[in-house]
Amino acid sequence: MKKSWLVIVIIMLCSFTPVRRNFEPDFLSKTVLLSETEFKNGVYLYEKRAFSGNIVAYYENERLKFKCEVFEGKLHGLTSEYFANGEIKSNRNYYLGKLYGNFEEFFDNGQLRLTGKVRSTNYHGGEEMEEITIYTRKGNRLKSKKTGKAKIIFIDDKGKHFRSSEEIPIYLQQHYIIASMDGSKVLAEVD
Repeated sequence: MKKSWLVIVIIMLCSFTPVRRNFEPDFLSKTVLLSETEFKNGVYLYEKRAFSGNIVAYYENERLKFKCEVFEGKLHGLTSEYFANGEIKSNRNYYLGKLYGNFEEFFDNGQLRLTGKVRSTNYHGGEEMEEITIYTRKGNRLKSKKTGKAKIIFIDDKGKHFRSSEEIPIYLQQHYIIASMDGSKVLAEVD
């Protein structure tokens, strides 16, 4: 008898518990335009408070330019950038404001331009990448070159170098170099 009551109680409790059919985290339920946010001290603010949700930006032709997942004002999750023609330009992952994990850059025709994994942030030394493959176009063919470890350094619209993605807003992270770990050799430049 006790077992049947226990089963009935469990069934009743389960029937009153809402089931989420959408597995998107709650913090992504809000979307705002990049132009409605402010980037201050490494934090995205919306209405003067640290923002959680999606930040998007559009080209003049109304095609999506950026879509960024943000948690408590920091880039967190997938950030995707697109060319004006609608093709994907890059997919990057962030963890609480730091570039981390898979990193992909594409040519404007959709072909891969660069892949790698960001593993750690060495402040003032650049974010470290590994398992890097750099693709170059030779006519209609792609040529790939694998390299070991390297670092990524962002360059803003005035030519200033930033060694951490936390220091620079997403719309200025479009121009960067992949350099050897000692910084003596540029392996790739993307703008």
